[in-house]
Order: sequence, then C-alpha cells, then structure tokens
Amino acid sequence: MKPFVMITQTVAPAAIEMLTSICAILPRVSVSGGGTSQDDDLLQVASRADALLMASPERIDAALLRRFPRLRVVACAYRQPQAVDFHACTNRGIWITNIDT
Repeated sequence: MKPFVMITQTVAPAAIEMLTSICAILPRVSVSGGGTSQDDDLLQVASRADALLMASPERIDAALLRRFPRLRVVACAYRQPQAVDFHACTNRGIWITNIDT
C-alpha cells in the first residue's frame, strides 16, 4: 500500500506526477486554520497522512501534530524550516527534511 501524503500548497504538476507513482496524494487542506469547516476538513485528511509536504513556512507545532496520528515525515520545500517545532517532531519520531527546490 502506498503511503498517504498531504501537500499544503500548490506544487508543480510534474512534482505531483512523480509523487503519485510512489504515494497517494491526499486532498490539499491548509494547516493554518481558518474556521470550523476548514478545521473539520483538516482533521479528516490529517488522520490519514503519513507524510506532510509543505511548500510555504506554515507553523507546525505540537498541537497541530496531534491531528496527524500517522505522520512520519515533514518535508519542507523552502530554505529554512523555522516554522517546524523540531522538539515536538523529535518526541513523536517524525523526521524533518528540507527539499531543495
């Protein structure tokens, strides 16, 4: 079974094509919040995600990580992943990586 990946921002179609050969892409939902309906969507998608691909520096903290029970890796497609709580990820055994774009 392919791992499930949630992508937080729009990425190039070529990247999506490459990813779909090795994983299942979940519907894109913002992790920034923004209302009850959006929070419900996030909970539904996050509960299935094995990986999170972030294309912008959205805040990833312990509270948000609790919504991702299966999460094993956070991939950041920007230079400095300061918005990621390294301590919270480490405590959960979640790997953090930077994708050179």
